[in-house]
Amino acid sequence: MSEFAPLQLLDALAEHEGYETAVYCTYSIDLAFFEEAVLRRLRHNRCRRHIIFVDSERYADTISQWRDCTQFVGQQYLLVPVRLHPFQAFHPKLTLLVGPERGRLLLGSGNLTFTGFGQNHELYTCLDWTPDQPETAPLFQATWQLIETIQAQWGHNRLVNEALRKTAYQAPWLSTSTTDKSEHLAFWHNIDTSLLDQLEQVVNRAEVKRLTILTPFLDKQAEAIAELHRRLQPAEIRLILQPQQAVGDATALAVLQAQAVPLTCYPFGDNNRYLHAKLLLIETDTAVYALSGSANCTRPALLATPLSKGNLETVLLRQTEPSNYFDYLLPANLLPNNPVAPSEINLRPPTLPETGDSAETALSPILQLLDLRLESDILHLQLRWQGSVSTAVIGWQLQLDTTPPVYLPLTLTEGQQHTAVPLLPPDWGHLVDTAGIGQGRECARRRPCWRYTE
Repeated sequence: MSEFAPLQLLDALAEHEGYETAVYCTYSIDLAFFEEAVLRRLRHNRCRRHIIFVDSERYADTISQWRDCTQFVGQQYLLVPVRLHPFQAFHPKLTLLVGPERGRLLLGSGNLTFTGFGQNHELYTCLDWTPDQPETAPLFQATWQLIETIQAQWGHNRLVNEALRKTAYQAPWLSTSTTDKSEHLAFWHNIDTSLLDQLEQVVNRAEVKRLTILTPFLDKQAEAIAELHRRLQPAEIRLILQPQQAVGDATALAVLQAQAVPLTCYPFGDNNRYLHAKLLLIETDTAVYALSGSANCTRPALLATPLSKGNLETVLLRQTEPSNYFDYLLPANLLPNNPVAPSEINLRPPTLPETGDSAETALSPILQLLDLRLESDILHLQLRWQGSVSTAVIGWQLQLDTTPPVYLPLTLTEGQQHTAVPLLPPDWGHLVDTAGIGQGRECARRRPCWRYTE
């Protein structure tokens, strides 16, 4: 596949056989699209093991609206909702295909949805590993380590643990140490270190001639742009935004300009498709760096980690010498000739709080369902309770979305993670089909909800 050719994601998924496992990380998801367009193609190519990690809030939105359109969740693929703190997002966007003798990594800006796989303007990179391409192995190994970390920290599903163990056994190259490391391409995430901290270390005080930012989202105070300027000191900042689609505050951008930040704004030249790509281009006298992936130009994406009120993001950093090497990332027909005032782009205002530190969210108790399975006649729920209340023992009910609803009492001890076995009603048998719970698999077709007991 040519490095500069437009990438058709669905074709890229099905181009080769020999993959045993597919792992997906996404912020939002369209399960009907996934089952019909993605799962079907890969299973036709004999890829049988599928694991999806998705932001828990977006998964809840999807299930509440489209649950009757899905058929195979919990049967032909496993789905793991990942819950971060309020107003933080599980935001990586990648697909990792793994087999004994072949691997493919698709990493970019698009979610696992119809719009993310073809309707939007997205930016993706396709990388392959085979025994003849050993230099890419470190990228795949770093991605695999991140997936194992996500599962260990937020997943807890024993079926996913088993699927990952089998994958690692069938593809030992994922964990085999190698010295064939590319000097010009790196896989980054921000679990431990912010993306800007990593970028600053690579640029290493080189004189930055120009910084180009392509993004659909800015934070309300343009804090990320201000920090990029403070740390990298570029002589020019070129900000490309889509009129009437990009989210940001024109006043904040104008304030930066008034503070002598060398910022010029350009309207994106195609309003027929939504611009969802994310890109930073850093040009110095000796090298050019391209940072692309899931991260918007916002504080939670670039300046923070999941432990410091940030999102979880994944990106690729490319480095090269010729200054025009990355011109293909910014096609001339989509770029304007002249800058405009920020107010002329007609930005959409940010609508969500910058952080989740409100008094209400800080005091609200959280009950997280980590795993649910039915074995014989016993329903096992693995739960984590967190909250700021004085009582040590909390009374809750598990509500099964049946007709009529069924309420199962639970008793939880604050601060513990444990397995609860609620007392099942005598007519439990008929609820198995009604609630969509299958033998040894997740609750797929109905979403449990929680409430305090009276």
